[in-house]
Amino acid sequence: MKKVLLMSLAAAFSFSAFAQEEDVTHLITNAGFDEGLTFTDEGKPTSETTATGEKSDRSRFLKSANGDYYAEPTDGKGYNVAGDLSWYGFLGAPKGWTVSEAYATTKPEWKYYGALPYSLKEGYLGMGDGKPAGSITVPTKPAADDTDDNLGFLYMRAGWGGAVAYQQTVSLPCAKYRLEYWTINLNPNVDESKPEYVASDLTKVICRKDEFSDPTGLSATEWTKHEFEFTPTSDFTLQFGYKSGATGSNKNPWIIVDGVKLYKVGEASLEEIYTSDLGNLYDELGELSEKYAEYSGLVNQLDKATEIVDKAMGSGDADLMKKTLDEVTALRDSIIKTADIVPSVIATYTKATAAAAKAYPGLADLQTVLAKYDKTINNGKWEDIVAYATELKQAYLTYMMSQVASADTPADYTFLVQNPMFVKEGSEPTIENGVFTYPNQDTFTAGKAPEIATSAGWTKTGTCTDGDQRLNYAQGRICWNAWKANTDGKTLEISQTIKNLPNGYYKVSGDLITEGAYVNDQHVFATSSLQSSNSASLTEGLWNGDTNAGTWTTLTSDKVLVHDGEITIGASGTLANGNQSGWFCATNFQLFYLGTATQAEIEAALAAKAENAKALVAAMHFGADKVAANDSIAEYTTSGDIVKLNVAIKLAQNSEAKYAEINAEGKTIPTVAVGVTDGTYGEATEIAKSAYDNTLAYINNGTYNKVDSIITILKAYVNNYVPAYNTADETLKTLTSATAKEVLSFTMTEQKKGLMSELKSEAFVKAAIVQLTAATATANAQEAYEKNPNSTDYTGFIINAQTASTDGWNVIKGEGDGPVKKGQYFTDDADRTYFDSWNGTAGKNNIYMDQAIEGLPNGTYTLAANVRTSAEGAFLFASTGAEAADTTWMEIPVQTYTYIDQTTGKDSTVFAMDKYGKIWEEAKAKIDGGLSETDPNYATYSATYNANGGNGRGWMNLQIPNIEVTNHALTIGVTCDSTKTNKPSKVTWFSATDFTLTLTKAGDNAGWNGPATGITEIQTEALKADAIYNINGQRIASMSKQGLYIVVRNGKAVKVLKK
Repeated sequence: MKKVLLMSLAAAFSFSAFAQEEDVTHLITNAGFDEGLTFTDEGKPTSETTATGEKSDRSRFLKSANGDYYAEPTDGKGYNVAGDLSWYGFLGAPKGWTVSEAYATTKPEWKYYGALPYSLKEGYLGMGDGKPAGSITVPTKPAADDTDDNLGFLYMRAGWGGAVAYQQTVSLPCAKYRLEYWTINLNPNVDESKPEYVASDLTKVICRKDEFSDPTGLSATEWTKHEFEFTPTSDFTLQFGYKSGATGSNKNPWIIVDGVKLYKVGEASLEEIYTSDLGNLYDELGELSEKYAEYSGLVNQLDKATEIVDKAMGSGDADLMKKTLDEVTALRDSIIKTADIVPSVIATYTKATAAAAKAYPGLADLQTVLAKYDKTINNGKWEDIVAYATELKQAYLTYMMSQVASADTPADYTFLVQNPMFVKEGSEPTIENGVFTYPNQDTFTAGKAPEIATSAGWTKTGTCTDGDQRLNYAQGRICWNAWKANTDGKTLEISQTIKNLPNGYYKVSGDLITEGAYVNDQHVFATSSLQSSNSASLTEGLWNGDTNAGTWTTLTSDKVLVHDGEITIGASGTLANGNQSGWFCATNFQLFYLGTATQAEIEAALAAKAENAKALVAAMHFGADKVAANDSIAEYTTSGDIVKLNVAIKLAQNSEAKYAEINAEGKTIPTVAVGVTDGTYGEATEIAKSAYDNTLAYINNGTYNKVDSIITILKAYVNNYVPAYNTADETLKTLTSATAKEVLSFTMTEQKKGLMSELKSEAFVKAAIVQLTAATATANAQEAYEKNPNSTDYTGFIINAQTASTDGWNVIKGEGDGPVKKGQYFTDDADRTYFDSWNGTAGKNNIYMDQAIEGLPNGTYTLAANVRTSAEGAFLFASTGAEAADTTWMEIPVQTYTYIDQTTGKDSTVFAMDKYGKIWEEAKAKIDGGLSETDPNYATYSATYNANGGNGRGWMNLQIPNIEVTNHALTIGVTCDSTKTNKPSKVTWFSATDFTLTLTKAGDNAGWNGPATGITEIQTEALKADAIYNINGQRIASMSKQGLYIVVRNGKAVKVLKK
C-alpha cells in the first residue's frame, strides 16, 4: 500500500530523485525489537522483578527494572515444560517504544504483549493454566530480515477486546520516506465468523494531519509485507498495535511484527509542504463555518482564522507558515471540541430549566446562569462556551443540592448518578405509568442495545464477570443485562461509586426483572464506608417473553450513613440451582438524600462498626490474616481512618469465606480428616496424616489467599502419592528376592521420612511418585529376572505400556493436544485409551513423548507398538545413547487399502488413516476365512472386524528390530516433531498404544545380576570414588531434578532428598 501526502499540489512539486534510495532505519530506536526484550530464551523476565502490590483473584503483578509488567499465577494452575510458573499475561517495554496511554496498564492479565527473542526455547514461555500450559512458538524470521543480528520480534496476543499500541515518535529531516514492516499471525484457528469477532489492526503511521494503515493480512499465517510512503516536515509517529475481537484469544490472531525498515526515497521542500497543508486547512475552515453556521461566535473565529491562513500561504516565509499552521490548527481543534460539547450543554440546560419549575431554595442563582444561555451559545467564542458549560453544570448541581431533605421527604439526588437509566445524556425516556418511551424507539430490537445505550460510570463488580453481561433492550427498557449459567455461588453485580456527596443518610432504588423460574436473591444495594443495606430480594419474576413488556419491580434499600462523601450503589444476584437462577436486568436507579446525621449518630455508627470488626476478627481461623486484621483495627484506633477498619472487615470476611469453603462437606480437608481415622489410606496413613496436620498448621499460621496451593499439595499427597506408596507396599509384601526387597524398602523408607518432615511442594511429591513408581518397577523387574533370567518379554519394564495415562512418560505437547484419548481403539472398546495428538494445521502438531527404561539386561531387542497416522512425519523411535547414531527412527507409514469396487469390478485403493488398517485386514481375513467361534482369539478378531461399522480404525503394528542395548538402558518414544526427526511433517494427528519390548538375543551381562544391580552395589560394596546415583542405581552427572539420590562421598553412601 502506498500513499503520497502532497495530493493537491503534486504536479507543481518537484522531488530530486535519488540514484539509490538510502536506508535510514537507524533513525528509529530499536526498530527490530532486539533490545529491551521482555523474556530470556527460557521464558524468564530479562531483569529483576518486584511485586507491585496489585493482585487479582488468580494473579499477582510484578514490575521489572526495565519497566515490563507481568501477571504471575497465584492459583498454582499454570506451569511451563520445565516446571516453572507460566504467565497469565505481560506488557513489555521494548527500548525506544512506549505504550499508548489508552492501552497502558499495570495489570496485564490475559494480555500478552512484548518483545520476545527468536532464541526462545520451545515450551518455556508458558501462557495460561495447564501442566504444561500453552506456550509461545517462535516463527522463522522474515526472509527480508533473516540475519544473525535479528534477535527479537514484537508479539501481541489477547482476547475479548484486549488491545495494545506501541508508539515511537521519530525525528528526521524533511524528505520523502518509505516505511516497510512484516507481520505474521501464528494462530491457524482464527474465528471471523461474526463481525464482532474480527480483530482490528491499530498499526499506523501518523504524519502531520494524515494517518496511513494497512489492515490487510492481519490473519495471514505467512509473513506479509506492508509499506507506506509519506513526507514529514520534521518527525512522524510510528505505531504498532492490535485490538482483539470479542472472543477468546485462542480464536484471535497472534500477531508478530518484525523486519521494520525506513528508507529515504526522495527530497522535499518545506515551503511546498506548508503551502499544501495551509491550503487544506483553508478549505477545512470554510467547511466548518458552514457546519457551525448557527453559532455565530464560532463562525467569526473561523472567518478570522481563514484570513490569517490566506495571508500566510502567499508569504513564502516557511517560519510564518509553520507558526500559522500550528496556531490555527490548535484553534480549529478547540472549536471542534467546543461544538462537540454543545449537545451536553443543551441537555444540562434542558434539565436545569425543568428542575427550576420545582422552585428549590437556590432558584435565583440558577436563573441568573440560565439567562446567559442564548447569548453565550449563539454568539460566544469557543472559550466562552467552554467556560459557560462548567458554570451551568455547577449551577445546576448547586441548585439541586439546595433541596430541603428529611426522612419523610427525601431529596432526589439521582442527578449525581451517571447514566442511571443506561441511556446517553439527552436521550432519556419519558415515563408515564411505568412505560418508558425513548426517541426512535420503533427502531429498537429486543435483545440488542440501541445506539443511545451506555454503561459509562458503571462497573461489573460481582465475583462472576463473564457470561452475558452487557447493555440490552429488554422488556420495554434499555437496561443492564447480567446473565450466567452453571456458576453456583458466584455473584452477578453492577455498581457505581459516587463521590463528593454531602454527608448524611441515603437510600437507593432500582428497577429489576427476571424470569419466573430464576428468582433467587436479586436485589439493589447501597454501601458506604460505615454501613451497607440490601433491599428486599425479588420475590417473583415477571418477564414476558411473548410481548417484551413484562412488569419491572422497584426495590429500595434502607438508609445508610455517609460520612466521607462516598457511596456505592448497584444491583446484585447470586447464581444458584445449577442453572441461571440469580440473573437479572436492571435500570432506572434513583438516589435519595434523607438529610444530615447528628454527631451522636455518626459516633454510634463508628462504634458499631468497630465492634463488628472486632467480632469478625476474633472468629478468624487463618493466623496470618488474623494478625493483619488486628493490625488494621489498631491503626484505625490510632488514626480514626475508617478505611483501615474496612480493610480489617473485608479481610475477615474473605478469609472466613475461604475457610468455610475449604471445610465444606465433600471438600479435601474434611475428606482427609475422615480418611486418616478410618483406614482409607492404608499403610500410607502416617504420610497422609502428616500432610493433613501440616495443612492445618498452615491454616493456623498462614493466609487464605495462598491456601489453595497448600490444598493442592495435600491432594498430591493423598490422591497421588498415597496410592503409589500403597502399591509399592503391596508389591513389597509379595517379593521373595532379597535384593528387590532392599531396593523398594530403601526407597519407601527414605521418601516417607522426607515427605513427613514438612509439607513438600507439589513438584517434589510428583518427583517422589516418579521415583517410587520406578523403584517399584525395578523391584518387580528384579523379582521377575531372578525367577526367570532367560525371559524374553520385557514389556513389563515399560510404565503404562497400554497408555492408560502418561505416568512414566515424558510429554512435551507442543502445539498438539491430548495425549490420552479413547473412542477409536481398534476393537471399538469405548473405554480403551491410547495416545493421540491433533492439530488441525498440517505440520503444526509437534508433540514429543518418550520414556527412559532402565535396568534391562544387555542384548538385542524389538520394540513394537500399534499405531496409525494421518500423514507422513510421525515416528516410533528407540534410543540407546546420546549420539544421533544411537537413535533408530521408524516412520509410521501412511497405509492404503485395496478392495474390489462392486460397481466397476476393478481394484480401488484408498488411504487407510482412521479406517481399515493392517490389524483390521488381518481380522477381516480371519473372520472371512471362517475362524471358529471357539477359537480363543475369536472375540478380539470379531470386535476388530466389526469396528467402525465394519470399516476398521486404521491401526497397524509397527516394529523396530535389532536394538542393541549395551548399558542396561533404553529410551523409547513417539513424535511428529520435525526438529527431532529431521523430516518435514505433514501430520495433523497420529495415535499409538500397546507398546511391547522383546529380547531377541542375549548380550554381555557379565557381573550384572538384574535390574537392581546398581543400587545394591552402591549400598553393599566398598566404594572407591565420589559419584551421584539415581534411585535405580544409574550413575548421573548431577541432581538436576527434585527427588531422592544416593551421593557417594569419601567412600560413603549418603541418601539425599533434593527439594
